Amino acid sequence: MVCFASVLASCASGPRPNALSPSTAETGAPLSPAKAAYDVLAYDLSISVDPRKKRIDGRVVVTALVLSNLDRIELDLDRRLQVGAAYADGQAARVRRDDGTLTVLLDEPAPQGEQITVTIDYGGEPHVAKRAPWDGGFTWSKTPGGEPWVATSVQGEGCDLWWPCKDHFLDKPDEMDIRVTVPEGLVAVSNGLLQSATTEKGRSTYHWRTEYPVTQYNVAIAVGPFVLVEDEFKSVSGATLPLRFWALPEHQDDARNLFPDILGQLEFYERRLGPYPWQQEKIGIVETPFLGMEHQTVNAYGAGYEVNDHGYDWLLHHELGHEWFGNAMTHARRADFWLHEGTEMYMQPVYAGEVIGDFSYDHYMYDNYLKIRNCEAVIPSQDDGSAFDNGDVYYKGAWFLHTLRGLIGEEAFWGSLRALIGDDPGRIYRTTNDYERIVKELSGRDLGWLFDGYLRHAEPPRLVLERDGDEARLFWETGARTPFPLPVEVEIDGRRRTIAMNGGEGRFSAPAGTTIRLDPDGKVYRYLPITEPCGA
Repeated sequence: MVCFASVLASCASGPRPNALSPSTAETGAPLSPAKAAYDVLAYDLSISVDPRKKRIDGRVVVTALVLSNLDRIELDLDRRLQVGAAYADGQAARVRRDDGTLTVLLDEPAPQGEQITVTIDYGGEPHVAKRAPWDGGFTWSKTPGGEPWVATSVQGEGCDLWWPCKDHFLDKPDEMDIRVTVPEGLVAVSNGLLQSATTEKGRSTYHWRTEYPVTQYNVAIAVGPFVLVEDEFKSVSGATLPLRFWALPEHQDDARNLFPDILGQLEFYERRLGPYPWQQEKIGIVETPFLGMEHQTVNAYGAGYEVNDHGYDWLLHHELGHEWFGNAMTHARRADFWLHEGTEMYMQPVYAGEVIGDFSYDHYMYDNYLKIRNCEAVIPSQDDGSAFDNGDVYYKGAWFLHTLRGLIGEEAFWGSLRALIGDDPGRIYRTTNDYERIVKELSGRDLGWLFDGYLRHAEPPRLVLERDGDEARLFWETGARTPFPLPVEVEIDGRRRTIAMNGGEGRFSAPAGTTIRLDPDGKVYRYLPITEPCGA
């Protein structure tokens, strides 16, 4: 998800417009016993989109494995969408609605180990996104030529804004079919590979299918009079992958002109992190009437086809990176959201450094530094979704990785990120504790103190210098109030040395009158007087 630079203000916490019921507005909430009693194997979603009426009508077929005996299937669905017929294993079933919960009652209890199929017909006017993608839902728009232009984005709220689903990232379907019917002349784009496109009686149906696990908030559709711009990418795996960009007709040349940048970005990610995760599907991008979102194999793009001051299209780079961080590897708790966003935020200055040079990397990191607020811990103490509204997840997360990289070295650092992602796309779930363990294994060092000092406390580490004659003392103060033995480079009258901070402090000689500069190259994150107070 994008939540930085010029758009940071849109990510501030606070009341959201077009209010949803609390249960619908929250994604990834703790599972009820009934929801925990089954595992989704597959979704088959058919949806008709009417841009004129701003209405959808659909049917979803849920195939699930029973994990413990149950007499109902609980799903999530926004209460503004009506439910028609419902079936359980082909037989008509009763439905109960309770706020954002939709319950299909089974005539007979289903035993553990059994597969069951539930079918639900539904429809209505879906929740409209007022500030897509931060306030999720449907975006009903018009192209510059006046034609319908529609897209979904539901990261913060989840799939239940527009289809009946189990709204939890820990239960991805193993596969999914998505059939989208739209007025003839429009194109419907979604996840996975296109199976068929048919037109009948003035309506076109596009059938998409993914055979990879996909987080439900990453399931998306985009509808418009798109022109398909195509290329190929030669992966480090040896495979040749289709690169597909669905652009508005007015912008197809702009899309084509971005392809060298896209191919360079993909090469960068594969070199740093390993092969593109979705080798059997596509590298997909679709132009949307909002800024962007990391929808798996069909990234939403609305950044205006502009190269930034660092020589590349930052929005494309950010969302492509989420194919690794967020889509291939998914956080196991909402509190560990920084594993998606802090990692991807850090990859951008790294790429800028490759495109332009070290001074571009340094400029990017300094700009990120200025956006850190230190109001909330990067990892909140409660797994309540509050991390989604904390900009420090991006900027402080990136600075943590910058500091970690300098501490453990190139081989261990990049190895830790590749190990974090793993090699089973869509089935890898991670916590910060997992990453801490990976770093320990690869670096041979227990760095729990570093994770605590930077990520689990809002207060930034402070580096304090005291001088007494020809002696100088350095020591760290952190919100963790525990030893913080992070080494620091100092410059004494132009000569540099690294001070070991055993126990969180270090001493060195500095004759009276000499000039001391602490961490002159900005290798570690620490409080500086330029940092604005929390809430400023």
